Amino acid sequence: MALDLFGCHPGFPAAQAAERGASHRLTWFGRLASTLVAWHERDRQRSDLARLDPYTLRDIGVNPGEAYFEAGKPFWRA
Repeated sequence: MALDLFGCHPGFPAAQAAERGASHRLTWFGRLASTLVAWHERDRQRSDLARLDPYTLRDIGVNPGEAYFEAGKPFWRA
């Protein structure tokens, strides 16, 4: 009879509950990491946008008022 990391047979309820708990923690951690990466990227993009001159903004089709508004948003707001 093979035992898992927790000393339980894989078919027993205790082993199944431990496996669900581990996958839930990994899922939660993955979502947290993904959110932090998105926030960092959004903050970087807004910082870059704030540094663009009016001529470059016009080239990309954004007026300075729109750029100022977008760059002023906090990183957590989409």
